[in-house]
Amino acid sequence: MSSAGRTIRFVVMASTAMALLAIVEIAFRDRGEYPNAEKMRRASAQAAEWFQMIDQMKREKNVRSSAGNAGMLGEEYSCITTTLGSLDAKVTSANPLFAAMFARVLLECGIDSSSSVGVTISGSFPAAGISALAAIQTIGARAVVVSSLGASTYGANQPEATWIDMERWLCDRGGLQSHSSFVTLGGEGDSGGGIPEEGIAQLLRAADRCGAELFIPRTLEESIEHRYELFVKEKIAMLINIGGNQSVLGGCRHASSISNGLHRSMVSCDDSDRGLLLRIAEAGIPVFHFLNVKQLATAYRITRHHTELSDDELMPISEMRGVERLPVVLALIVLGAAVAILRPRNHRST
Repeated sequence: MSSAGRTIRFVVMASTAMALLAIVEIAFRDRGEYPNAEKMRRASAQAAEWFQMIDQMKREKNVRSSAGNAGMLGEEYSCITTTLGSLDAKVTSANPLFAAMFARVLLECGIDSSSSVGVTISGSFPAAGISALAAIQTIGARAVVVSSLGASTYGANQPEATWIDMERWLCDRGGLQSHSSFVTLGGEGDSGGGIPEEGIAQLLRAADRCGAELFIPRTLEESIEHRYELFVKEKIAMLINIGGNQSVLGGCRHASSISNGLHRSMVSCDDSDRGLLLRIAEAGIPVFHFLNVKQLATAYRITRHHTELSDDELMPISEMRGVERLPVVLALIVLGAAVAILRPRNHRST
């Protein structure tokens, strides 16, 4: 067969294959919802309600952000700011659809009303912390919470509206059923390193007015151990981490390589200052790491920030998709037949 003939046959076979795949994708894709999609809806609605409540409380106290946006945003800089952060990431994190994401992950890991879930929250991502707590409470699980109060830019870095203030407001007025077992200052060493004296004083006042137990570790290792002991004692079935607290990530060389999302297991190390995530994973407990917001938003198809949700906007997270098997088998048979018919034949001369 000539080269042109072989090319034509190849094009015909490739076109047939693509056409069959397109038909299966469009006509025979089975779309439905996860069995617990309603819980995901309720988690998002709860988070949206709590976001609005935080906004109202900040308005009452005349605490506003120069960045605009509902009350989940802080300032570019304040005396309790720890590190630089992305404004776009903070805006994206204030989408209540992340509560649906957390609910989906929790349910996929078998978390239910009999479970305890550890939650470590940095003041850098108050909206994500609220979304995680909304998901846990909606499912009916118990949250065991540890928080750090310092915050990166545009996080909960307003001295009159720190993360522990927000948590207290929601417990008092919003029906939040969990609160931090203890709080730390955050920053370097989880003990306020890098935060100016004025900022430390403001965080101490915040902890005092909210009645929070403040733990100031002498070393990073002590902070890691203190958190670990609490979660082991409370027999958590899963750990959700929000933000980049140093005691959670650790000071070892592997800390920066911990990827976002769910880890049912992790490769650990022998470093004495390995963080809480690695320590918990060593105990066989799954962890979910929330830090690179845009990456997680892309993975779960969360595309924009707002507080009013519709079923269409929730669908990318709650949708369960599969391909019906019979059309796939038939498509493969047709494709095989086409290949057999179009395959070049060698004719032997006698």
